[in-house]
Formats: sequence, structure tokens, C-alpha cells
Amino acid sequence: MLGTTNSVRIIELVNPPIITHAILDWIIHSAIRFELKGESMRKKMKKQ
Repeated sequence: MLGTTNSVRIIELVNPPIITHAILDWIIHSAIRFELKGESMRKKMKKQ
């Protein structure tokens, strides 16, 4: 999911802002969210 900081940065890059809001709305609401369980690969690699 996009954080507020990322959303604001994207809005600054694309003009007019109303188009940017529409694009972000479409991306966020059509996205599939899933959660992974277990230890992260970065932690596993760091331990080695």
C-alpha cells in the first residue's frame, strides 16, 4: 500500500493533481493485498 509520503511525491510529479488522484485511486483500489508469514528473507540472509 502506498504511504502518504509516496502519494504526495507522485502528486507533485504528475499534473494536474486531479488526474493523479484518479490514477492513485484506481491503483490502490484495484490492488491485491496479501500478507506473508514467517521471518523475512533479509533477516535470514543477514544471519548467514
